[in-house]
Amino acid sequence: VSTIHLVTCEKVLASVEFNTHLESIRHRISVDASIATPRKSPLRSAVSRFLALRKAINQYRPDHVYVPYADGLVQVSGVSKFFVRCWNRDRTIVEGLLMRGRFAYALGGHLERIRGWISIISLTSAPFDLLHQLDPIALGFIQAHCRSLSRRCWLIPEPVEPLQRMESTVARKQLGIEVEGRYLGCLGWLDVRKGVDLLIRAFAAAQLASSDRLLLMGHIDLEIQNLLRGEFNG
Repeated sequence: VSTIHLVTCEKVLASVEFNTHLESIRHRISVDASIATPRKSPLRSAVSRFLALRKAINQYRPDHVYVPYADGLVQVSGVSKFFVRCWNRDRTIVEGLLMRGRFAYALGGHLERIRGWISIISLTSAPFDLLHQLDPIALGFIQAHCRSLSRRCWLIPEPVEPLQRMESTVARKQLGIEVEGRYLGCLGWLDVRKGVDLLIRAFAAAQLASSDRLLLMGHIDLEIQNLLRGEFNG
């Protein structure tokens, strides 16, 4: 009988996402919430997550591993491979999902481009069998500039049904919002980290028509809720 191990932290077990997607099947999987999650710099966080992954693989000796957020962790593994044995690749297949790919965008100057190529080199060296890419632009860059890495990269499948096109007035009526006017929409997880507070302030300060509206849909972080209930109430 196959056993599924979920290795995570206590914060994840208490999250809305876990309750929505996994709580109903928790009795069917083995949950290990021993990973520590202290607030650290991005580099230290990536190193910590890599060490936790390495420890979990050596402890449970799994046949297959999937890392749902591998940004930073993969790059650290690519460097670490030259100094330590990460895991037995003959015994364990490891996949990871990369959310971002700053290396594919012409941002900043020479230093930023150097960092981008360092990221590409570390990804190429990483002991991952498959790297799923969320960003098609990042995947296209890899396919154009790094053929050896591209053989291990795939665009992550879209797990939702294709959207049906409809008139904007029909869509607005279904959402229960005003039909007239222009909308600036921001959807998903809405928090300060994503700059939603800056978006609200910029929209409020802009010279716009009375029929122009900001539409926020998704999980609204408490800090953003307080902003809407206080300074920008009404």
